[in-house]
Amino acid sequence: MTIEWLDEERFRVGDLVFRYTQDYTAVTTDEEVIILKERPFVEFYIALLERERPKHLLEVGFYEGGSALLWAMLFPASPQSIFARSIRQSSDSRRDFPT
Repeated sequence: MTIEWLDEERFRVGDLVFRYTQDYTAVTTDEEVIILKERPFVEFYIALLERERPKHLLEVGFYEGGSALLWAMLFPASPQSIFARSIRQSSDSRRDFPT
């Protein structure tokens, strides 16, 4: 899959729209996935994962789980496993994402 930037805060991967925000009250909905990484960080991490192709990816502490979902969608074959752990309660719509 590829990333399509809609503007500086929103991008699409497949059928999902991701939105960058610093609003910690924003939650993932059926219309958009919240991500706390600005465009330069998203582009940096994509380049890093394309170059390194890690077998496993660990993300400790996340907000709505948007970046773990993004990596899984963009890199379905590598990493082989993505582990994401947070102590924050999940929003209802995030629980419905495929694993």
